[in-house]
Amino acid sequence: MAMNAKPSTQIMTESTTFEDRLEDLEAEEQPIVFGSFDLRPDGAGSPTAPRILRQALRQTDSDGLDHGRLTELLESALDEAAEAGHAGLFLAGTIDAPTRFLLPSATPPRNSLVIARKAPRFELERLRALCRAPAAVVWADRSGVTWAHVGGHGEPVTGRLDGDLHAMHDSLGRTGQHDRGGSAQMPAGGHSKARIEESAEEARDRFAREAAEALQASLTDADELIVHGPPEFSARLVGQLDARLRDRLEESDPVEREPSIDELAAEARELSVRSQYRQASALLDTIIGGAAGERAASKVEVLTEAAAAGRIDTLVFDEDSVGHFGTAIDARVHEPTRDAAVIESLLRSARRDSAATCWFVGHESMDDQTDGVVGLLRW
Repeated sequence: MAMNAKPSTQIMTESTTFEDRLEDLEAEEQPIVFGSFDLRPDGAGSPTAPRILRQALRQTDSDGLDHGRLTELLESALDEAAEAGHAGLFLAGTIDAPTRFLLPSATPPRNSLVIARKAPRFELERLRALCRAPAAVVWADRSGVTWAHVGGHGEPVTGRLDGDLHAMHDSLGRTGQHDRGGSAQMPAGGHSKARIEESAEEARDRFAREAAEALQASLTDADELIVHGPPEFSARLVGQLDARLRDRLEESDPVEREPSIDELAAEARELSVRSQYRQASALLDTIIGGAAGERAASKVEVLTEAAAAGRIDTLVFDEDSVGHFGTAIDARVHEPTRDAAVIESLLRSARRDSAATCWFVGHESMDDQTDGVVGLLRW
């Protein structure tokens, strides 16, 4: 391959497929370029990923590397992903083809870059956790109900149910009667203003029931739900939802205008991330508080042995136990708070040998846990 040729690239859509490609790269037994990048602009609107990329490369072992070409190839991948509207990007490849495999993400990861024989899994597993919780955001008004449902790394599932504007709007009803020979005060045919309003109210209730049925069919697994819209319609819709969805309803700030589908999906992703942290914190409290009994373990040696034996059910990690280059909003270098190699080895074994579920909490939540990870055993 000519030195100036751009290597071929495969764009993944699922984190599991991307991880399979990491396994393939590791089997080639040569240095792997692995990176995760937050493509969002900073608070001033400037892109941060290219600057962080160059900073990370300066801190990488430079023996035998063509830094200029490597920077050019990686920056090109970052630029293209950002132009496509992705919030984050994972990339992996070899020194000669560092962008062989790409995984765009709507939920941004933290910035990292490693050149090593083994590609780290921590940031990829963290993203998988942050995207895991099924969550939905709904907009309801007289024109219809629109929703976006996320859960997992794939594209959001969206839906729309249109309302009958004429039937639900009493002034439209009066105008319709007026046009057929009546007046605004006393429509033709003996229909009173009160009857028209009653008919509009019935239409609104009927639409709320239809919309609730559509949502309940589409959001069967939603852990979290937000409903926006004028209270006349959003509250009516909430009143028609079954108890299962109402129990998962989260309070939210009022929204002045109807959001786009993309805005609904973005809010649903944020809701999914918040759900992960809430559930992870609850699990941490269960484990360290003694409610899990003998299934709880908080020593990395015990967890590592149990993982290899297929006995790990759940792990909760301090998300800063490994180092990273921050985010687009906070681009400081974060040094690891624990032995990153030990944490990475445990995570790999827990996923490979135990098919464990991994959760992540902020450093302040795990501060008094010296090993930076706790877990639940299967037996």
